[in-house]
Amino acid sequence: MTPKQTKTFHLATLTPDQLNRLSKSYRKRGMKEQDDPKERKRLFLQANRMRALASIKAKRLAKASSPEPSPYQTPSSPNPKVDEPPTNAPRTLPQNENLLNRAAWKWLTKAKEQPEPHYLHLLTLAWWGLENGAQGDWPAKERETLRMQLGHLLGMNPQRVMEWIAENEDAPSPEEQMADLLINLKRSADPLEAAAFVLNQIWAVQRVKFPILSTVSD
Repeated sequence: MTPKQTKTFHLATLTPDQLNRLSKSYRKRGMKEQDDPKERKRLFLQANRMRALASIKAKRLAKASSPEPSPYQTPSSPNPKVDEPPTNAPRTLPQNENLLNRAAWKWLTKAKEQPEPHYLHLLTLAWWGLENGAQGDWPAKERETLRMQLGHLLGMNPQRVMEWIAENEDAPSPEEQMADLLINLKRSADPLEAAAFVLNQIWAVQRVKFPILSTVSD
């Protein structure tokens, strides 16, 4: 009798559509899992990871097929103010014109990081912070969880992301949450501290939306 062959695959070989289907499969299994909180959490994290990978891969494929990639030009001013947008950069997302994203852009330039104009500067700053050792309210063991959430946000509609970041139901109104974040960004001592404030806000909303994180992480 021939032994049953186990089907294996490599994530690098999957298309964005296949990764999205895999994400839906993990999420469906997570919804059904009621007995093991850790397994339920693992399934949801895998679902978020597959969705983030699908988004990143789709963007890379689109960029590779683009005939005219536009590099980001940094402003010539040596001391750009927080409330001043990049003046000689290519056309960027409309959301990057608001005060929060302008503040994030300022810290990215101080870190000598060139942000992609097609991504929110807040998310670019947060990603840079994770890659460079930013520390915040999230437990060290949940760093990868936060990274996957950030990857998911990078694949979302930018306007929806700006709404999502203020959806911490345990905090004041969305307007107050954004005002507090802006104050923290302006008062930060360096780019890493500024990135940590953005990541703290993302983590706070993530815990509210996925209560299992609060019970497992505490």
